[in-house]
Amino acid sequence: MVGILWILAALGAIAGWIVSGIMASQRGGLEGRKFYFLQLGLSILAVVILFLVIVVPSFNCSGFLCGLYEIFIFMGLGTLVLLVWPLILIAVIKNKFKGNSPTSSALKEDLIDDLENEIQ
Repeated sequence: MVGILWILAALGAIAGWIVSGIMASQRGGLEGRKFYFLQLGLSILAVVILFLVIVVPSFNCSGFLCGLYEIFIFMGLGTLVLLVWPLILIAVIKNKFKGNSPTSSALKEDLIDDLENEIQ
């Protein structure tokens, strides 16, 4: 059961990063792509820092299953970072690159056409 949850979490993280990357590319163009790759790099850096802080100190223990708890904590926190970061990134991209969305210009044109028809 736990293995299925890890697989679902990994698939969710991959899907979240793909969706946020597509949104950043569509809404922000080159600036959006730079912002996306910066955030992706920062999230990987956060996971590496978690590894260095949680797992590396337990490498020196020599008991049976020594350090297993730390590895599970790292896996949980790392997965949480990789799951939550793209969800927050999606909201930030929606707010930061609001005017460049491909659908907003089409909606504005339709709204203007509807208003012109109402006036006439």
